[in-house]
Amino acid sequence: MDDMILTITARLKDLRKKRGLTLETLAEATKISRPALGTYETGDFKDISPFSIVKLAKFYGVTTDYLMGVSNLEKEADTEIQELRLTNEALNALKTGGFSGTLLSEIISHRDFQRLMVDMEIFADHIAGMQIDNLNSTMGTIRGIVQKQYHPDENELFYRTLELAKIPADEYVGSVLREDLTGILRDIRASHSKPAKSGTALSSLVAIEKFQKKVQSVIERKGSSEEQAAKVYLAAWASTTTV
Repeated sequence: MDDMILTITARLKDLRKKRGLTLETLAEATKISRPALGTYETGDFKDISPFSIVKLAKFYGVTTDYLMGVSNLEKEADTEIQELRLTNEALNALKTGGFSGTLLSEIISHRDFQRLMVDMEIFADHIAGMQIDNLNSTMGTIRGIVQKQYHPDENELFYRTLELAKIPADEYVGSVLREDLTGILRDIRASHSKPAKSGTALSSLVAIEKFQKKVQSVIERKGSSEEQAAKVYLAAWASTTTV
């Protein structure tokens, strides 16, 4: 998925609609005429004055590069980069690219991203692991006491429960992280989904029926058993490449 940078026409329309403004209210706030603003957002747009660019960028609180579609960053990043506490290695990885910056931005902007980061920190710093190990140790102690006093059968319900109650720390927290990330990616995938164009794809039932008819027509033709087998194989291969 390639990063998409909007044109100045699309950018202006997007900024105005996100803020719930009409062309009239925008004209009143910026002192730029309503006809000019309307022209900037239409396909008839040909040019925009430097004054209007600066005025609109200042009004929306974005950089002129963002407004003109040169960059996807609304504000200058250098002034705030230190606050992000990213290492030089992390910054170099972001600059080098090789991945979708748009997807990364969607993940970071997701409502559950903070929870994912907190769970990752818990995992990386062994916080949950230590608590689970303590719990497992307690279970082991109880199991030892039960074994010493009552000598239960290995398959006795309560005794076996104490054994199965042990939790592999890494597996447990790892499953939580998978659920966090998978949930975020599912939401993003849903937002990317597009309705299929009618008539562009065959349904599964139609494809199967088409395949069956091809195979049947081949089988009904004359020839040796070897020729029949070869023809059926070719019919099947043709179906998978044409459906």
